Amino acid sequence: MKINVTDYKGRPVILKSSTWEEHIKPNHPEMDGHLHDIEASVTTPLIVTRDMMTVTQGEKEVKVPNPNREECYGIYTTSEDMWRIMKTIVDYSTNPGEIVTSTIVGRGKIDTSGGVLYDARQKK
Repeated sequence: MKINVTDYKGRPVILKSSTWEEHIKPNHPEMDGHLHDIEASVTTPLIVTRDMMTVTQGEKEVKVPNPNREECYGIYTTSEDMWRIMKTIVDYSTNPGEIVTSTIVGRGKIDTSGGVLYDARQKK
């Protein structure tokens, strides 16, 4: 187990070693050395949105909100002390929830098309 935490809503979330070694590190090498940032994006996110999934409706493929997955956005600090927005996707169809991926999304690229579930800027 690489990460075992409680998320921003008090739910248990894990990152399996196999997901880290077999998916995140090979596909998103920029995340290597940033487990703490991944953890923080889940425990103290800036914004959380509903992840989108593609479904077939008739002969068309359309994107709809995935009821089991959330995109947790946080801050990633580069080796040059620059900040980037990162996204960590958590699948809550299992208990505990599982981190399925994490990557850098760049500046200002937060996808809210699935709906905003949490916004730290609105917290009172």
